[in-house]
Amino acid sequence: HDFELATYVQTGPRSNGGIFCRFKSLVPHDRGFEIQIEDIPGSSNPTGSIYNFRRACCTPVRPGSWYPLYILVRGRHATVCVNGVTVAQTDQLPVDRPGHIAIQMHHRGSWLRLKELKVKPLD
Repeated sequence: HDFELATYVQTGPRSNGGIFCRFKSLVPHDRGFEIQIEDIPGSSNPTGSIYNFRRACCTPVRPGSWYPLYILVRGRHATVCVNGVTVAQTDQLPVDRPGHIAIQMHHRGSWLRLKELKVKPLD
């Protein structure tokens, strides 16, 4: 249930999505936690945030450009890097158990793209 995830991300205008980690199911509601991917000015959870838990310190990307996203999850620790900059870290993840990785898109009509998605399990 510990892993590294590396991918490249591109978002359309006003995109709101993310990557769920340690996801179990929608019903019952057990989505683990989410690394936010959001291109909305003034967002309370901008790209790289650990959604509703740790806000990203900055968003070092240009809207519409491809950028690297890196996530490290080990136990209750998570590190999120966007475009080579560490933007969020925590040692207090809300869940520490096996689960799935799931891609989420929130707003109809907006989009995000991922390419070269790589996941490496850690033991």
